[in-house]
Amino acid sequence: MAGTREPTPTQGAAEQLRLTYVHGRYPVLTETFIDREISALLRRGVDLRIVSIRQPDVHLSERQRELRRRVEYLLPPSPIELIRAHAWALAKKPRIFFGTLAWLLSRAHDGAPRYRTGLHFVTGVYLAWRCRDRVGVHLHAHFA
Repeated sequence: MAGTREPTPTQGAAEQLRLTYVHGRYPVLTETFIDREISALLRRGVDLRIVSIRQPDVHLSERQRELRRRVEYLLPPSPIELIRAHAWALAKKPRIFFGTLAWLLSRAHDGAPRYRTGLHFVTGVYLAWRCRDRVGVHLHAHFA
């Protein structure tokens, strides 16, 4: 049809692309490459949820302060939400819940305290509960 343009493959892909970015701490002043990546995805219309486990430091650029408004922070959680998250996980997949916890706690920890592994498990379950409305969405972790 004259006067209409077909969307480019990039535009069509962006309209359907749904991502959840998970960070240990975001934004961080020294990680501007992540800011640029997020800004580019948002400009392309990607459905992007940004989740950070911890709050950022106080020293942020103006652009990072803008991006921070889009971030959902996991910590500190409400005790009621933590209970709900774990009840949800137990009800949904009890064998996976206990199997994963047992596997994590039975591994060698190379000097790190086991309680930290337990806290990481609690945080992971809480993250899964907070993202339960995004089933099938690619989860991208920006930390090791």
